[in-house]
Amino acid sequence: MAPQMGSRGRTGGSDGRRTASVEQQSVLESLYGDLRGAGLPVQRMNESNTLRLSLRREIPFRFDSAEVPVGSRQVLDKLAGILGRYSQWTLTVIGHTDSTGPDHYNLALSLERARSVADYLVQKGLPAGQVFSEGKGEAEPASPAEAAAGYRKWLDRRIEMVIRSTEPLSGP
Repeated sequence: MAPQMGSRGRTGGSDGRRTASVEQQSVLESLYGDLRGAGLPVQRMNESNTLRLSLRREIPFRFDSAEVPVGSRQVLDKLAGILGRYSQWTLTVIGHTDSTGPDHYNLALSLERARSVADYLVQKGLPAGQVFSEGKGEAEPASPAEAAAGYRKWLDRRIEMVIRSTEPLSGP
């Protein structure tokens, strides 16, 4: 078993993953509650210091466009406002596409979309050094193989966000 650290440090799990301190977990729970309370689709991940948002409906990009839709800005403004009340976190914005078009094109488009969302959040006051972008293209479909083609494309086109707390985490 990995060595134990005090309540302000991290505790290593027996499988080698890092786990969050008691204080860190408390603030992460507060962040989770704030995001849910704002109506954002947030999930807790297996890693104890990680939250994930899947913004499929909230950020419906137009075909072949990386421009943040005007109707999505209210959701992103909420997210920026909530994260702005906390410190010591990183946010990775991950773009996904459906399988229409060549792989290399979809990879580039997914990264452009992630960057446009990340840039928008930074413009709203989030620290640029804590916001990252990643494109997955069509590599990680969210749709089941048996779903109808049109529905599958809608499910696969999405922005996901991963929020990881870093030590020490502080909140409101």
